Amino acid sequence: MQKIKVRLPATLTHFGASLDTMGLAIGLYTHVDLSPRSDNQLIVEAEGEGAGHYPLAIRHPVVQGISRFFQHIEKTQLGLHIKIKNDIPIGYGLGAESAFMVAGVIGANNIMGNLYTRDKLIPLFAQFAPHQDGAIASFIGGLATSLTHNDTVIHRTLPTTPFRMIIATPKIRKFSVNDTPELVAMSDMRHNLRRTTLMQKAFADGDLDLLVNTLDDPIDQPLIQDKISGFAHVAEVARLAGAIGTTTTGRGSTMVCFAHDNLPRIEEVMIQAFKNLDIEATVMTVPVDTQGVVISVMQSA
Repeated sequence: MQKIKVRLPATLTHFGASLDTMGLAIGLYTHVDLSPRSDNQLIVEAEGEGAGHYPLAIRHPVVQGISRFFQHIEKTQLGLHIKIKNDIPIGYGLGAESAFMVAGVIGANNIMGNLYTRDKLIPLFAQFAPHQDGAIASFIGGLATSLTHNDTVIHRTLPTTPFRMIIATPKIRKFSVNDTPELVAMSDMRHNLRRTTLMQKAFADGDLDLLVNTLDDPIDQPLIQDKISGFAHVAEVARLAGAIGTTTTGRGSTMVCFAHDNLPRIEEVMIQAFKNLDIEATVMTVPVDTQGVVISVMQSA
């Protein structure tokens, strides 16, 4: 029988002034191995970030992705042995659940003999995954944007020059943010639209100075940053160490810090700043991922 191995990257969405219009794949990964079983049992083993987060195997997004795929093709789900090794923090706005769901769909598609091509899988991601742009960026790699028009998913990969950034995930107890207001000032919307266009140019050129000038968002960022204890202090400490800009991603407590150089030093001072605030946090430097999904197929015993 075949064993399917799927690797997918984390994603940034809802960062800076982009709101929910783009997804960027970054170098943190979830690895999912799927092996068919001769019976109808579903065995799930998980390790790494968030292991044990989902109380029942059937609640895990990888399993949900598999189940949704089999429902879509109107077939009975096969017995499977699923091993998940995850490096993406869960619940921090880094697209872990989208990556899990996409991995389940890809794995099920491969087990069934690749019923769908890559392009045909994308509408399934858009339908199943919690964040469409994040799911597509995780699958394709780099920077992606999409929309759904007349039930058709239109998507494009945008040019991206790879660079590195610092990701900090402070553990904030009961972190939650109210939804973006339905009514916003026209001046604020124009503010974000101008910056989103320039943000795409900044990614294409690898122009971090321009990118930092697109991060300011008067609509949603204040709501998120106010919920992150010590955000302003840690951002200022990072700036003094050489960072040129800091923002958030998704609807979680993750801080994303950009700099031209001295990233190890900035990472070090951010770790210390969180310690001084008695906040548990992980801080790491990661690159942009331009590869997206990696799939390998092998014969299992």
